[in-house]
Amino acid sequence: MRFLAEDDQPLNLEEIMSGLRSADAGFRLDEDGILAKGEELLAELDVSRPDEELFAAEIDELRELAGQDSAAGQAVAARLELVTAILAVRVLSQKRTAEQTLSLLDPLWHWLQEHRRGLVQADGEGFYERQRLILATG
Repeated sequence: MRFLAEDDQPLNLEEIMSGLRSADAGFRLDEDGILAKGEELLAELDVSRPDEELFAAEIDELRELAGQDSAAGQAVAARLELVTAILAVRVLSQKRTAEQTLSLLDPLWHWLQEHRRGLVQADGEGFYERQRLILATG
């Protein structure tokens, strides 16, 4: 899963953690970018920016995924040109179901959607604006 920031504010893990902790003090982030709540490991977080090779590769991959065959695909491809940072979220299911883990990550997505402008890309599903699917890809 990815959050594709489209605003001019720098996106960083410290800001995200501050927001999450204001919602629930049980969230923590280690030096390797592992997000946990209490003892539960939830996800690995990584931010990439336009000056990094990974950023360009991810944007190219997402542009290909969006395609140009539909108006929705063209709209998403156009918005990808506006992305200023990518927050990659690698979900760590541990011994939980995917649904349980995603539920534990809800505060992350809520905070991002309330405080930042951008899209969410979910592998096997598509691109979302807030909670509305705007382009199905899977």
